[in-house]
Amino acid sequence: MEQSTIHWKIALHWMRQKLWSISQRHEWRMKKLRQWRRTKKKMKMLRCWLMMKTRIMRLRMKKKRRKKLLRKETRKRKKQKKKLLLQERLTTISRRTSARNNA
Repeated sequence: MEQSTIHWKIALHWMRQKLWSISQRHEWRMKKLRQWRRTKKKMKMLRCWLMMKTRIMRLRMKKKRRKKLLRKETRKRKKQKKKLLLQERLTTISRRTSARNNA
């Protein structure tokens, strides 16, 4: 009789332990799930931030490129203008000299 009682108590203890471990496991799993969700959210935010940053950088680069091209174009135009002015000056000078020579 005594032995069966002990056995029953041990069984009860084991069952309690098992239940406790299951609940612990469940708690742990839930905790990990929460952590994972949190990290997922963080990662999402980080990704958004990174995307935003890259977008801004890309836009900045585009702006720079456009500015550079514009500068190049203006420089070209100025050079062309200078060339034209120089040519005009030369033609007027040559006209004057030819008029002087002819007169």
